[in-house]
Amino acid sequence: MVYVSNGGDNTVSVIDTSTNTVIATIPVGVPPTLIALTPDNTRAYVANEGSNDFTPINTATNTLITTISVGPRATGVAVTPDGTHVLATNTDSNTVSVISTATNTVVGTIPVGTAPQGVTVTPDGTRVYVTNGLSSDVTVIATAAAFAGAPANAFTVYGATPQRDAAAIGFQASTNVATAA
Repeated sequence: MVYVSNGGDNTVSVIDTSTNTVIATIPVGVPPTLIALTPDNTRAYVANEGSNDFTPINTATNTLITTISVGPRATGVAVTPDGTHVLATNTDSNTVSVISTATNTVVGTIPVGTAPQGVTVTPDGTRVYVTNGLSSDVTVIATAAAFAGAPANAFTVYGATPQRDAAAIGFQASTNVATAA
């Protein structure tokens, strides 16, 4: 299945890839932007930029589970490799919300650079990288502290200049991530 956000009518379409047909249309927040699936493909987390929330979808039934309020302008979304947390960038509050997938609640909020957009998690789950469009930098978050409720141990990498509305980060499968001492 493929999940597609439809910003024009505030829905998500579910496309069956074996027939290339839309099999469900699910109402979500205003407007839906990005979608991330859990590693086991049981839930799709939808960022709703205008309504400042996330809507997880049960992919077995293609129904909305709940609505999770986050910071203003929810834009970027990433799921940790173990599927226990969702990271949500909040562009207008310069933060990242940490959502527990077990409870579908916000369990932490981490300050980052100005206008965070893109977010990704390293393949081993130890770091989160956030592109900050207006401060033209990347914030790196150590997940062990951030997910345990301790100070996030975030630091900023200068020299990267992500574009405000086109910020994305990716890792190759063999990426080694340097850690700060």
